[in-house]
Amino acid sequence: MKLVLLSLALIVISGCASTIPREISKAPDNAIDIHVANADIERVRGETVRWGGEVVTVENRVNDTWIEVVARPLAANGRPTDGKSRGRFWATFSGFQEPSDFPEGQQLTIYGSIIGSATEKIGKFPYTYAVIDVEQFHLWPKLQRYDNGSPFYYPGYWRHPLYPHHSSIYFHSGLHRPW
Repeated sequence: MKLVLLSLALIVISGCASTIPREISKAPDNAIDIHVANADIERVRGETVRWGGEVVTVENRVNDTWIEVVARPLAANGRPTDGKSRGRFWATFSGFQEPSDFPEGQQLTIYGSIIGSATEKIGKFPYTYAVIDVEQFHLWPKLQRYDNGSPFYYPGYWRHPLYPHHSSIYFHSGLHRPW
């Protein structure tokens, strides 16, 4: 009986485990800002960073894949927020990455080492990107916004009466439905 209970407890605990890599969910001690890296890449070459944002383009090259990312501020868990752009960077993956796995606008957080810079044009403006060799990454599920129309009640969710203007609820797509 004890073995059955122990097995059941392990199954329940493993079901609650996060699929987000530790390097992504935990902020590094030596957080390097993207502006600092883009301004003086030689000073930060070899440093590890945890950056994230939204995918712009995916380029499969001969031996690797380069993903252009518009950097956004990160939440404590590593998820990019809707804050103002902090710049751009290239995330490089060894080998082939399927471009359809990284659609435009997809939120992505990477952990890796700064290996250099690349200058390319955005429109006609030359822009210098930091280039990151990706060791770990996490694609975040899209959040869908549902407006419940009521500032105080939504089935399964409690609203604080002092904040009635907070009537929007966000769900991970495919996980919860409001109906």
